[in-house]
Parts: sequence; C-alpha cells; structure tokens
Amino acid sequence: MRTRRLLPASLAVIATLALLLVAPPAEASALRLARLFSDHMILQRDQPVRVWGWAEAGAPVVVGIGDHAVPTVAGDDGRWEVLLPPFEAGGPWTLTVQSGTTLTVSDVRFGDVWVASGQSNMEWRLSSGVVDGAQEIAEADYPDIRFFDVANVVSPEPRTRLENGEWRICTPENAPDMSAVAYFFARHLHREKGVPVGIVDATWGGTPAEAWTSAEMLLSLPEHRERVAELLGDDRDWERELRENEARGQARQELIRDLEKATSYGVHRHEYDDTSWKTVRLPNEEPLSDVVWLRKTFALETVEDSGYELRLGAFGNVNAVFVGGTEVHHQTGNEQTRKASVPAGALRKGDNVIAIRALNGWSNQVRVGEPGPVELRGGDSVVDLEGEWRYNNTVEPPMPEYVRYSHTPTFHYNAMIAPIAGYTLKGAIWYQGESNAGRAHAYRTLFPTMIQDWRVRW
Repeated sequence: MRTRRLLPASLAVIATLALLLVAPPAEASALRLARLFSDHMILQRDQPVRVWGWAEAGAPVVVGIGDHAVPTVAGDDGRWEVLLPPFEAGGPWTLTVQSGTTLTVSDVRFGDVWVASGQSNMEWRLSSGVVDGAQEIAEADYPDIRFFDVANVVSPEPRTRLENGEWRICTPENAPDMSAVAYFFARHLHREKGVPVGIVDATWGGTPAEAWTSAEMLLSLPEHRERVAELLGDDRDWERELRENEARGQARQELIRDLEKATSYGVHRHEYDDTSWKTVRLPNEEPLSDVVWLRKTFALETVEDSGYELRLGAFGNVNAVFVGGTEVHHQTGNEQTRKASVPAGALRKGDNVIAIRALNGWSNQVRVGEPGPVELRGGDSVVDLEGEWRYNNTVEPPMPEYVRYSHTPTFHYNAMIAPIAGYTLKGAIWYQGESNAGRAHAYRTLFPTMIQDWRVRW
C-alpha cells in the first residue's frame, strides 16, 4: 500500500486521468469504502483526514473532495488509504472515490469527531428514563450533530471491516436511540463551539475494560496474560461455536419469556401437589440454579378488603409471582421493584398459596429475598414469609448454557474498535467500570493500558 502526497488541483486532474489510463479499471464490485465513510458523515476538521477502503490489488484509486484529488494505488491485499488535507468546519461537501467506477458520499460535514465507548452507562439511550426525556427528544433537532452506531458484535480475532452501520442525523425521530451521555456531550460541544459534531458509538452494557483492549497489549498484563495466550493459541472452530452459542442464547431468552408455557405446568395453582419438593429457607444464602419454582402455604383468618402488599426485598431474580393462582407480578425489562400489589380477591380465608417463578438470566445464580422483611402486609396484619419454602428447579427445562463472550478479553476490541481505529477524530469519551469493580486494583494498570492501546491504533 502506498499513500501519495496531495497534488494541487490543476495537477490532480491530470494525475487522475493518467492513473486511470495506465492501469486496467478495477471491477465495480471490488471498489469499497470503509463503512464509516458514508452519507451524512462528520470528518475531523483542521487535521489531515485518513480515508481508506478496498479495490482490486494494484488498481489506481483517486479520492476527491472539493478542488482536491488524492491518488493512490491499492496494495497487494486490495486495501488503499489516502490523507485528505485539513478542512475548516462546515459543509456540506461531496466525497468521491474513483477506480474504474465511482463511489459518491453526500452531505459530508467537517467538525469534531468523538468515539463514545464503555458499558451500559454510555449505552443508555435517550429514551430510557432521562429526566424530561420526552421534551429532550422533541427538541433534539440538530442537523449538524450525527451519530454512527457500531453494531454489538464479538470476534476472536481483529476485523478490518464493519458489516453494517450508517450515519444518522440528530432529529427527534432518531434521538430516542442515541446514547444519552453522548447526545448531551455532543449538544454541549455543538452549542459551545458552533461546529458539527460526530459521535461514533461503540458500547455494550455489562462489558469489562479488557474486552475493549487488544490481545497484544493485554499480554503485557500478568493478570490477563494466561487467558489471552489461551485464546490466541486455541484452534477451536470459533465460527461454529459462536453460532451455536447464539442459538443457545436465543433458546435461553425464549425459556425466560414464555410465561404461558411456564404456567401450563400448573405449579402456580393452589391445588398443585408440592409435597415431594425439597425445601429452602428464604432469603436463600446459597444460590439455586435454572428456573426455580417456590411455593409457600399460609393461613389467613380474615381478608383485608383493601388488598395486600408482598415484600420480598429486591425482585431482581423474581420473574413472576402468583397468589392463589392469580398473577400479581411479572417482571419485564430491567425494572427493579421491591413490592407487588396483591388484590383482596386473590386471597381467601384459611389456607393460601404463594408461588414464585425465579430465575437469573445473567449468571444462573438464583437468589430470592434479602435480609429484612419478607412478608405479606395488609392493613394492620403482617404475614411473615421468611423461613422454609418448597422449591423445585426441574419443573421446566434447564437453563441453556450461554457463554457471555461480551466479557471475553479482546473480543470487543477485535469486532468494534479495530475496524474503526484510524478514523480521524478529536478524542474519545469513556463511561465504564462496574464490571471491573470486583478487580478494582487491576484497573489501575488495565485502564491506562487500554488508553495507550487506542492511542497507538489511532
């Protein structure tokens, strides 16, 4: 691969024609730009800008914008790269790439470009509970703010290309799906500096910093060296393994969400026979596994007309609760409720049964209740529910085994950072740390290593 220096406009046209004449034209299907170079993109202002793509090996390529044309030749692997001259903030511009055929990128702005990365803190969308979110979204009309969302994918080895993604203009229609932190950051810069702002969003909730760091750099850290060396030396069929793992993940989600099938076993009904079940004390100190059904029988002398409130501590692993066969709670999304309302009609004088469907789709470590009140409260009456419950975790199929490769060292760097590294930018913003909290001491070396890694790649 060779990069040719910028030519004056008058000579650039001659050079363009010469290059296209002296070498055979590349096939139309062979000429490609890296995915980031697409309509509505923001390019970094006031700096030479790197542009790259692929063509037939040895084919001449000319990249043009405004009065400038920069020629180069595709390398033996078909990859080509040029540096555009610095441009002041503004636009719109049209960028063209010629090599036997012509690619055109429209509505290009020059401004400040930032990568926004990290875990759920950065991934959290503008529509996901931001204060005054509806108003913020309605007012998010900034044609000079653009977002590119890098798809959530993993890879055991560095990739050179993104398979999908597009630049989206900040409008009330597009704003709900934008990273909230990145949006407010971009808006602040746009208002303060008066220039276009581009955000390349490469985020994934729950991910540790080592997943965003290259294997080469992680090998320098003792706490990651062995695991990374194992991954690099592994001759597993990763394509098959990732495909099968994804299928197990989908089956896992179907099992979690299919409450209709779960209730078809009748475990939630008052008359279900649970006498053969084992017992466990709630809150349970040792975690259970798979889909766990728990049942407890209790007696009421009277029923409060105003209904009751069921308290189990955090409901994090409580998927559904039934009282007397009536559903009183069903967890959806990431809600973090601590109580469920029980209508008076679900209870009766005499014996009553509470049935709980509990699971942990993240780690398959199921805990129900926590220290403190585990009770049913109504009016002046309180039913203590701590202590022995009957349980069974074989009523439903076992939780399919699913490996979170999003936590695997280097796998996000390989798939989501390596393909965008080199895109000329102002800097990066990072919002992450919870997933490394249990190994906080190692973060003192891991995080600076990741920063150094990215600086080298750019």
